[in-house]
Amino acid sequence: MKQLFFPLAALLVAALPAHAQLAERAAALRNNKALAGAHTGICIYDPVAGKYLYQYQDNKYFLPASNTKIFTTYTALTLLGDSVPAFRYQLTADTLYVQGTADISFLNPLFPQQQAFAWLRAAGKPIALVPAINEDQPMGPGWSWEDYETYYQPERNEWPMYGNMVTFYHRWKADSIAPAFFNQAPILTGVDNTLKEATPGRLLHSNQFYVHYPERNNNATEVQVPFITGSVQDLAVRLADTLHVGVTVTATHDMSAAAVFYSRPVDEVLRTMMYESDDGMAEHMLMAASSHLLDTISTAKVIDYMLRHQLNNLPQDPHWVDGSGLSRYNLFTPRDIVTVLQKLYAGFGAQRIYKIFPTAGKGTLSNYYAGMENAIYAKTGSFGNCFNLSGYLVTKKGRRLVFSVMVNNHNDKNSNIRAAVQTFLKSIYEKE
Repeated sequence: MKQLFFPLAALLVAALPAHAQLAERAAALRNNKALAGAHTGICIYDPVAGKYLYQYQDNKYFLPASNTKIFTTYTALTLLGDSVPAFRYQLTADTLYVQGTADISFLNPLFPQQQAFAWLRAAGKPIALVPAINEDQPMGPGWSWEDYETYYQPERNEWPMYGNMVTFYHRWKADSIAPAFFNQAPILTGVDNTLKEATPGRLLHSNQFYVHYPERNNNATEVQVPFITGSVQDLAVRLADTLHVGVTVTATHDMSAAAVFYSRPVDEVLRTMMYESDDGMAEHMLMAASSHLLDTISTAKVIDYMLRHQLNNLPQDPHWVDGSGLSRYNLFTPRDIVTVLQKLYAGFGAQRIYKIFPTAGKGTLSNYYAGMENAIYAKTGSFGNCFNLSGYLVTKKGRRLVFSVMVNNHNDKNSNIRAAVQTFLKSIYEKE
């Protein structure tokens, strides 16, 4: 009897209508032991037919984590146009006046070509730094303060440099930091045998860096650590050290007629942001959009603008507070995310959007969705107790679907949740 059960079950499922088969596959995901007790939401939409194929708790609210970057991507593409503003400037006979616009690519090691830096160097004039109107704090609302020294939580400021992180090189008895500007204070070292490997970090209230390592493993380590961005005066000192030119701060110069220098294509930054799931990049892209739209850097104001204009018809009202999804105050529904994904596709086209989102085996989808290259384009979003995946799926039959799968409050490994979601989406890819 056991030999007949599985073939018979397969035949019964195959005989079901298409929507019922999809419901069966979704039920298998929801009943997976890794999701036991979890809060799960699923939304599958067919934009050609203009209808939802499957909905389960898709009007309920979830922590989006890095799925927030989908909203940030839509905002940046909508408000910034095709290029990222590097800074505002006015050139006089004897002075170059500049003002930051939150360009995260400035001297960022992820972007080797540095047109903005080269232009500032070539100007050959003393620089007067005019403070931007910046209403954002270094850390966003609902961020975890104890993550201040982790690579994914750099500070926010009006003119980021180096991604607002130092690169810490730990070598046996030869520790160093790049850029060299931050090597001014001695690096604190210490043995900690509770660690598995060398662990660089930074003190909470200063740019004093340290490395702790176990005696049994003092292997070479290269780690990025956020630095304290400090005041506008601190920013001027960093610029002067980097540009090798005098930089002063002036708060009285009128920049209302200033020109804008653009650094690089918006799509280049967004692709890097989405592939790396770079939180600092997401924060500053939202800040740059605010600066461009309002002449004021305010994450809260640019979010409010988007929710009152381009996103005023979302199915549910999201609680959206930052660009990266680091905040646990963010609350989105799967249906909202699918709506924004469809807006992206309709407004900017598949060719452009598919280049920005990671595909199978790339970026945050590395080691997943083998055999589905150029069939899935999606963004992950995860905390310790949640995993989300939202994006686009092109099935073997050529059917294009928009989806969001959100799993919150689980008590299993994220890798097990990812595997279960992969099985579900692969079944849709194969059968729909």
